[in-house]
Amino acid sequence: MRLAKIVSFLIILLTVQIGSTANPRYYWGKELNISNVRDNQSFVNIVSDHDNAYLVWQDKRSGNQDIYTQKMNASGIPQWETNGFPVCTNPERQEHPQIISDGQGGVFIVWEDKRVGRNNLYAQRISADGKAAWKKDGICLTTVYNYLVPFQIITDNQGGFYLVWRDIQNNQDSLLVQRIDAKGNLFWPGNPLKVASMAGESCPHKVITDGQGGLIIVWQNKPNNKNAIYFQHLDTHRNFLVPAGGKKIFDIINSLAAYDLVPDGNGGAILVWEEPTDQYYGIYVQKYNATGTPQWGRSPLFIASNPEVLYSPQAVADNQGGVILCYQFQDMHQIYNILYAQKISSKGSLLWDKKGVIAGNLPGCEIKFPVMTLDAQGGVYIVWYDDHQKVSNLYLQHLSANGVPAWGKTGTPVSPSPYLQIYPKIALNSQGNLFITWWDFRNHSQYDIYFRMLYAGLPLKP
Repeated sequence: MRLAKIVSFLIILLTVQIGSTANPRYYWGKELNISNVRDNQSFVNIVSDHDNAYLVWQDKRSGNQDIYTQKMNASGIPQWETNGFPVCTNPERQEHPQIISDGQGGVFIVWEDKRVGRNNLYAQRISADGKAAWKKDGICLTTVYNYLVPFQIITDNQGGFYLVWRDIQNNQDSLLVQRIDAKGNLFWPGNPLKVASMAGESCPHKVITDGQGGLIIVWQNKPNNKNAIYFQHLDTHRNFLVPAGGKKIFDIINSLAAYDLVPDGNGGAILVWEEPTDQYYGIYVQKYNATGTPQWGRSPLFIASNPEVLYSPQAVADNQGGVILCYQFQDMHQIYNILYAQKISSKGSLLWDKKGVIAGNLPGCEIKFPVMTLDAQGGVYIVWYDDHQKVSNLYLQHLSANGVPAWGKTGTPVSPSPYLQIYPKIALNSQGNLFITWWDFRNHSQYDIYFRMLYAGLPLKP
């Protein structure tokens, strides 16, 4: 045990010597190419579980599109097979994997799969020691369905998970739910639960846990050619807590381009969305209880001032009944955008500057795809990519619980590489350290999956 602690200390010390940010509270680990093999690796996702992180991605090293995974320990060292453990290598196309913790040191992975000539959803459980727990190449979750659009998975807090997806069969468009136990058995075989009939094009649905073994689903629907947002709450016994078909919580002018949903910690949810009005393109926020009743007045909070455009909101729960959100700002007279953040209390009060806190502002940049995670003290990490240097690179910002940025108004680069870095994903471990992964084009001929750790608050000096 003493030897293991010494080795861990030396690994951390090495990461400090390799490089550090401009802020002495933070220390970078070494960049790693997680998938140093031929052809493209892409669509990476990440989840943390205590000290470790787990990655999943789609991988074309065999010439087909397959699914691979990797476990990273608290020192940022791969724990499973070099270049990843093969989750599914069936000769047909597998893509767009999602991953969640199984609560036992392993993970559940779900992906789209065309092995039977049409899109179905398959799943695999990987144990803590990096072995497939279910049938080779996964089990089929949707054997009777013909067409799928983006899906989500969420824990049931009882050792299994829920799968929510939109299905189109025989011209019937439906939003469906299935529940899967720890052994890969379907709770409702051949009979997934229908949440709602769908009409028209819309944004993908959003799903969160209610913290009690159930889930809350929010989606956009267009019955009678009128856009609206709907709410449904499903308990662990397959009971709807609002009327079947969902509860309309508000009408919208146009289809939502972006929105996000987080739990409020009390069985309800906080919804953040962008929507145009007569004068603005603004951000709205509302809190709903377990039955979809608004908690912050009849009208949602409107975050905007004239004249400006606010868009692309992302949100994380603050674990105190409120929310932290980031959004992009574009002045009517500027050609570049600025990344702002705001914290809202459980009562619906703005806790940071009324106009928000600037998280990223590099003149001439176009900020894209910010992602967020809560830190251990009520603040937030944000990672995004922008192209102010004529190529997309990753940047990081840390905002304290009071909205104080660690790296001024610009953030700090994640990688010293000048080559293309896109689509970051992040997760925080129980030690308060940040895992970052992304698509990387420094190989010039293909995308690889890269990984880096940020150690926060270590009592070491660079």
